[in-house]
This record gives sequence, C-alpha cells and structure tokens, in this order.
Amino acid sequence: MNNPEKAGSWSFDFVSGRINGFQRLFSGANNVRDRHRSLCLTIVNATNKNLLLDHSHFDSGSYVQSFAKIPAGTAEAALVANKQGSFCCGVSGGLSFKIEGTNTHIGCGFTNPHWGGYKFSALFGNKDISEEAYHHAKGNEPVIRKEGEFELQVRQHETNVAQMGYVWTLTQ
Repeated sequence: MNNPEKAGSWSFDFVSGRINGFQRLFSGANNVRDRHRSLCLTIVNATNKNLLLDHSHFDSGSYVQSFAKIPAGTAEAALVANKQGSFCCGVSGGLSFKIEGTNTHIGCGFTNPHWGGYKFSALFGNKDISEEAYHHAKGNEPVIRKEGEFELQVRQHETNVAQMGYVWTLTQ
C-alpha cells in the first residue's frame, strides 16, 4: 500500500472480508473431496474372520471418518485428508488390522503428500505394523501379498468422495 493513511478510510466490510478470506484459506474445506490431497481408503474383508483395527499411524493428515471393526464378508471405507488448518501438507500414514482368531496382522500404507504422488503398500505381520506399512508405501501399481491361508492385495481406484481411493482386499 502506497498510502497507509488511507487505511483509516477502508470500510468495515472491506476489512472484515479480508480477514474472513484469510480464515477460509487456512481453515480448510468442509467437503472431503475439496480438502487438499484427500483419500478414500476401502478395506474389503472377503474372509470368514473379523478385522480389528490395531492402530492408525499418521505422518501427516488425519481421519475425516475412521475405521473400527470390519466384520467378515463386508467392506468398510474411511476418509483421510490434510488436517483442517494445515498448510502445504497432504495425508500419509498406515493402518494395522488384526485378523481375529489368529496372530496375523495386515498393514495398509498410504500416501498422498503435498509434494509427490499416490503410493500404497500391503503387508503381513505378527504385531501392529501401521508405521511399517507407511514406510513401505512405494508406488501405485497393484500389490499382492500372501501369508499362509490369506492373500492381501491393494489397488488404486477413482472415487467421487475423495480425490483418490485405494482398495485393500483380504481373501482366504
């Protein structure tokens, strides 16, 4: 501004509009698809055993809608995105589910960072492997892993509820 004295003549509506504009810029969007780098994470449990969420690890971002238990023979989806009010970050992390009645855990890693591309992973383990799953997210080509009687695969898919979606399918 060339003449700071003119600031006194600005109308309240003008100043209020500027402040509200900055608040909207940093407060995030209410619609998940409009949130920066949002993902829809779908787990298809095509087994006869329930999946119990062990742990969720976030390097960045947070849940918009989370998982709990995924009953046998069903599919559940969760939504993740950048945190409301965050700046220049996306969402990245990992999930770990215990296959009920076994000592087997599955890990689902995901990334959709501000700088970088879509990546995911699928792992088996014998404990909480949410952070390990995040660190193994390397690309977006379909992945298939086998462990004993179980097979876990992940693929990327288009969705209309988030900017992108990943689907993990566990079969027996």
